[in-house]
Amino acid sequence: MIFEYAGDRRELVLVQSGGARKVEMPPFREARFVGPDRLVLALEAPKKPDDYGPPPTQLALHDLLSGSTRRFGPVGGYYDLEPSPDGLYLAVGDERDQVGDADFEIWSLGDEPERLARRKQALEEPRWRDAGDKRSSALAVGILIQDPEGHGDTGGSFGGTDFGWPRLHKLRRDLGKPELIYDGSEPGQLAPGGSLPLWWDLRGLFARQREGLMRCDVERGTCTRVYAAEPGRRVVDGRPVGAREAWLLTLEASDALDRREPDEIVRVDLETGKELSRWHAPPGVAVIDIDWQAP
Repeated sequence: MIFEYAGDRRELVLVQSGGARKVEMPPFREARFVGPDRLVLALEAPKKPDDYGPPPTQLALHDLLSGSTRRFGPVGGYYDLEPSPDGLYLAVGDERDQVGDADFEIWSLGDEPERLARRKQALEEPRWRDAGDKRSSALAVGILIQDPEGHGDTGGSFGGTDFGWPRLHKLRRDLGKPELIYDGSEPGQLAPGGSLPLWWDLRGLFARQREGLMRCDVERGTCTRVYAAEPGRRVVDGRPVGAREAWLLTLEASDALDRREPDEIVRVDLETGKELSRWHAPPGVAVIDIDWQAP
């Protein structure tokens, strides 16, 4: 889990059967498991004197056993790191200088990591398909689009400018044309407010919507609710843990833009939707990210 203190300093904490421990590493923005003993990171890079906003980042691999960290690739604006289930590939976004513009890239994670493909399009929150046999040929992503069905309740505007909702899409590892996945309760429907993917396994594609955690049938194009957060809160991230459990991050739904940071971890039974336990962070601490690796 990644905790953020006072809106700036981030720490990575591993929770294992023997307890929790902080992992010492250079300043970073994101971290994901590549295997039981290895992480892929977005490390902070030095800012130029005239730079504003978040620091630039560089990709890196971190060995949890030796504590060594190896940077690779150029300095950029990397975000949404997502390694494939087999640990061979990395899907990642790279922000451009223009506000709201980004590239989407696929990297190999072998002895000498290299970029394999790039698409000049902002693709949000990539999630690889885990088909059980370690195939890593497909991804689910969120793309901000106008409603192709023309329904007024699935779009909106801000300051007089129209915008679309995030929609689930499927694409191949070679980053061909994304394919829309319908996310409504009936085939061919779109859900008001859109969807963003959380994980994709044999049970289906799990996504977050206004209603909470949803399980989506990619082929039929339908989604059903698995879990609804308590009134006044919203699911913003989550990962499956074991055979039937998920750990979800929630935040206070104070506005539509989710400007608050997640401050609560909820354990949920994926079969029943029952809440198993809940942990709330102390004041001034946010739970930025959560990941799980089978022992």
